[in-house]
Amino acid sequence: MPQSGTAAPGFAPNTVPGTGTLPPVPQPAGPADNGGSAPQGQPGSQSQPGKKPPLTPAQRKKRKIIIAIIAAIVVVAIVVGGVAAFLILHGKKNAAAGPVQTSDTTDATPKKTQKQSPTQIEGKKAVSEVTMTNFVCNYDTSDWGWDGGAVVSDVMPCANGDASSSSDSDYGSSSQSADDGQYAFGVWTPAMDESKVIYFSALKSGEKMYSDPVVAATYGPNPAVFVIYAVKTKAVGTTPETVHLFAHQVDLKSGELSDRIDLRTEEDNLINLQQDYKFDVLAQSNNRVAIEKSWKTTEKRTVNDDQREVEIGHKQIMGLSGGAKQAETLQTFKDSVSISKDSGGYQSLNTTEVDVDDYHVFDTYVVKDSAYHLYSIDSNKEIVKIPSDYCSPGDTYRCDLQGLYRFGANQYVLNPSESYNGNKLLILDAGTGKTKKVTDLLNINTKDDQYVNFTDFGQFSDGSLYFQWDESSDSKRVFILSRDLKVTEVLDGGRWARLMLNSGEFEGVNYLLKQFYIKTTDENIIVDEKGETVGSYTLTPSDDDADDYDHTAVDWIMWRDGSENTVTVTRGQAPGEPAPDSSDGSGSSSGDGSAGDSSSGD
Repeated sequence: MPQSGTAAPGFAPNTVPGTGTLPPVPQPAGPADNGGSAPQGQPGSQSQPGKKPPLTPAQRKKRKIIIAIIAAIVVVAIVVGGVAAFLILHGKKNAAAGPVQTSDTTDATPKKTQKQSPTQIEGKKAVSEVTMTNFVCNYDTSDWGWDGGAVVSDVMPCANGDASSSSDSDYGSSSQSADDGQYAFGVWTPAMDESKVIYFSALKSGEKMYSDPVVAATYGPNPAVFVIYAVKTKAVGTTPETVHLFAHQVDLKSGELSDRIDLRTEEDNLINLQQDYKFDVLAQSNNRVAIEKSWKTTEKRTVNDDQREVEIGHKQIMGLSGGAKQAETLQTFKDSVSISKDSGGYQSLNTTEVDVDDYHVFDTYVVKDSAYHLYSIDSNKEIVKIPSDYCSPGDTYRCDLQGLYRFGANQYVLNPSESYNGNKLLILDAGTGKTKKVTDLLNINTKDDQYVNFTDFGQFSDGSLYFQWDESSDSKRVFILSRDLKVTEVLDGGRWARLMLNSGEFEGVNYLLKQFYIKTTDENIIVDEKGETVGSYTLTPSDDDADDYDHTAVDWIMWRDGSENTVTVTRGQAPGEPAPDSSDGSGSSSGDGSAGDSSSGD
């Protein structure tokens, strides 16, 4: 502790911190003309020139209190200064480090969380519009489309660094042959503020390309993106070539690819056969991409005492998950062979082929044999079995399955055909196996003309369905069917028929905002679900690949401007317009397996 008359650390001698003045301390009295009597307060003591008289006990006590106060103030000042210095240095480090992204394509399996953009930073304006950046290598990559929750361009042969921005003068940009195994593609996900070009080399020593690479992505706010391709090992000596299927996860920050993920074709390669090896991207969820592998083998059967060779088709479903180093084997199927015998004892060989189709429904794919089987990717279980005569029970012919929607919890919309019997759209309850006709739910009379059908139907992002029904040239009816089976008719049939006298049907549909784009006899108007005019348009949402992804699993919509050769995604608004008020800019996926979209079966 500082002694009396000395300076406290950091302060001038005999001063109070913050004032620079001496505290009021009682001082000894000087010589008094009192005939040598003791000074006041100092009984019995005499003053001595040049020397301060000793302090009284009361003065000493006050001096100690003042010194204690000074020491306490010094300690507080040191603590406050240290904290302030720490905060200043910490703030400078954060500022130098810059924004920190909260997601990475190489993280563990994506999980749906609250609606917050993986790249959203506090104080940063939410992105609600992104235009894809075209580039040229072998040709112009302006052909962008959805794959799961990502927008990707064509994959083209391209040496690293050869791709350039698209312009009228750069079509001579150098490129590579596919035999070199060097490729490039563009990609965008909701976790990105702009599209990015990814370069990769597919081949290792002793390999050659067997198929063109494809890009596949999961759904979700931060989709996992994969590159998938097949190669052949070159024949060496007496060892024949074999086919191998590989995948890589793409790190969208660095542009690098992960190590090879082996989709395990070794078990299917028979060195003495040409097996017609193929693969296809089958379906996606927020967590997985399902890949279908197919190949053929031969088996022998004895029929009428004669041995025959039978070709057997095989299908195997593999799962790719974000962050996983290995693929999972989900399901395996193959053709079934049976031998029947007629009344005379003659035997016949019967083969029931198995097929697997992608209907671009969230977390769902379909296996076809003697029936239709719906499988979930995530649970890896059969959801429901649909009999082959589902559209006309009791008939001997097989009902097609041209389209499929996931309508809600345990509900699916089945489209037997896109031709004359389109009025047979059915809603299937997967729990009970029972179906309901959509025309009955909409209270549409089909008895007068069985060939009258839906001229347009599709799904909004909230899972509800829209239908345009042409009763006659004088009546065009528009309905919306919600997932709780509530029916809303938009305007009346006569008014629609008059409005669309020339165009006949919708020019476009905005599945995010639940709006119809109508070319009337005199205007281009936008009509909402209540039948009210909410604006006009010069550009409509793209429907080029409207059946190639699940509308209920994305929060963005695509626009193609042919005059500008641009592809743009927005939160619902037309390019260049303000984002809708309901948009939170999160870019997160609403896909939760509760609804889905349709497509034509492959």
